[in-house]
Amino acid sequence: MRRQRRKYTLVKRAASVRETRQGILDAAAECFASKGIGQTSMQEVARTADVSPGTVANHFPRREELVEATLSHIGASLPFPQWEDLADLADPKAKVLGLLRLLHEYYRAGDRWLHIFFAERESTPAVARRVEARKAQIDEMVSRALGPAGRDAKLTLAVRSVFHPGFRHILRTSGASETLALEIESDIVGALLDEAEPQWRRSETQAQSSTAERRRA
Repeated sequence: MRRQRRKYTLVKRAASVRETRQGILDAAAECFASKGIGQTSMQEVARTADVSPGTVANHFPRREELVEATLSHIGASLPFPQWEDLADLADPKAKVLGLLRLLHEYYRAGDRWLHIFFAERESTPAVARRVEARKAQIDEMVSRALGPAGRDAKLTLAVRSVFHPGFRHILRTSGASETLALEIESDIVGALLDEAEPQWRRSETQAQSSTAERRRA
């Protein structure tokens, strides 16, 4: 009976620790959203979470650790588009435009965070790393969506530039609605793909012919 009581106590204590940590992260996210990341102190997070500064320090000894954990916490609440969402689209243009729509849904869900991240990426290293990591992830998905068209380095660079979160950020801060921003980006990407299609189609045909010749040899 004593062992069972001790096990129950340990489980309950672990649950309490997780709950406290979650509360701190929720409070930090709230402070980041209202004050900005650079303007939020550990003491402010403690007050918002209704815990002592020492409790925050026990979970996050350094402010940088709290910022990193909070950014991960925020990211987890904004699921990033998955490649499987484009599995039914065979044509490169359809895949690219489908990916663009999915990304806009993602951006719309996290719009307030995007504004904060772009405003503070120069002053907050953790944010800069997250922005660069997300850009690399988007670049990889764009290349994959382009498929054979991705052999055109100029086309790939141009499409990646339009897909960059900063491009959409410029449109939105210039007064474009989310719908208009998506329409502008779709028109640009569609025109780029249409213009480049004859070239990459020829390149694809040539590559297939070369492969067939090697197999016959």
